[in-house]
Amino acid sequence: MKKDSSHKSLKELLQDVEPNFFTECENDLKPFRISNISNDSLFIEVPVDINLKENVKGFLLSEKGYSVIEFLGRVVREKPSSKTNRVLQIVANQETFQRINRRISPRVSFNPPIPLSVVDNETGNVVHAYVNNMGAGGLCFQSKEDIKTSDLFIFNFELECEGAAHQFSIPGKIVGKIPVGTSNLFHVKFIMHAGDAQGRKITRDMADNIIKLSSLIIKLTMRFPL
Repeated sequence: MKKDSSHKSLKELLQDVEPNFFTECENDLKPFRISNISNDSLFIEVPVDINLKENVKGFLLSEKGYSVIEFLGRVVREKPSSKTNRVLQIVANQETFQRINRRISPRVSFNPPIPLSVVDNETGNVVHAYVNNMGAGGLCFQSKEDIKTSDLFIFNFELECEGAAHQFSIPGKIVGKIPVGTSNLFHVKFIMHAGDAQGRKITRDMADNIIKLSSLIIKLTMRFPL
């Protein structure tokens, strides 16, 4: 994890982020649309029936999905924007900024391994396997099946953290295979973009998955480091 420079304004630091601010609300991470960013604050749209704490931990996703920004902030002001929404001003504590590179994020080791279903995106065929370790950018799983490394798959798994179960369904590609005894160890890279290489876009569901998985990986690495 990399500390961002405190010499830049907030607007400069966040010029490459997706337009959603994620924070814990009602025991879950929820996204709120960013309406504006000033030199020291974010302004987010929040439904009138949702109340945030005065001190919040926020997560932002970079435009290309390569990194997640985590920081602490304080809600200092609000004003109505419509009958259903209000705008909250969040003053960011730039000293707490951390940019987490998903490609080199911490990994969590699972002992025993956690169940995984690997769904072929083209045929719908399902292989049941077990996850050995995982990071925000991918995972390693073991299976006796001989799975093609070039195909696109959907990886379905559940992570438990702080007494709650979190379901994930993330697309990815198998980028490596290593024989281990009578089975194989597969290395997976998660794919967070829709469309081709020239017109990559991050969908709302993909952004939700990135932020929630990254947040859980941070918590779990403190308990089960690799």
